[in-house]
Amino acid sequence: MASTAGDWMVECFWPGVSAAAVVEATSRLDEACEALTGAGIVARRTVATYVPAEETVMWLFEADGEASLRALARKAEVRFDRVLPVVTSTVVGDGAGGDGRGDGGGDRRRGSAAPTA
Repeated sequence: MASTAGDWMVECFWPGVSAAAVVEATSRLDEACEALTGAGIVARRTVATYVPAEETVMWLFEADGEASLRALARKAEVRFDRVLPVVTSTVVGDGAGGDGRGDGGGDRRRGSAAPTA
């Protein structure tokens, strides 16, 4: 049975981390994603976010589950403190019109948990 990839956020509380260390860890994660693909693990990093004031790094992945992401962390030698399934949203449009939010109006979300009024 084939697994379906979903969106996941992994979080790492990393006291004293530098931007350069985040770039290095992100590079190792990307390399591990490629290396583990042959082993049947589905994982692709889509976003890396570093929050210096919080000493926190968050990575977003498309992956087939927490077990795959934990294997990825081991391969890349990166600690993940939390691994959570998420629903992501991407604003699409030219930024004109709509409801004053500057997003062209309307709710254009990826995923299945779009809010209702």
